[in-house]
Amino acid sequence: MFVVTVLYPNESGSKFDHVYYAQKHIPLVRERWAPMGLKEVRVCAPSALRAAARRPIR
Repeated sequence: MFVVTVLYPNESGSKFDHVYYAQKHIPLVRERWAPMGLKEVRVCAPSALRAAARRPIR
């Protein structure tokens, strides 16, 4: 199993758009990595971001 961690700066006034990330970046990850054996994608985020998401990422 491999784990990839992506971190973004937490600067004053910055916001992370969890929904955009889930809808745009995760499908790209699946598209590119599935041919290499990707089985599962999980996104972990602080509880405040998870609460802002409209639905879980599957």
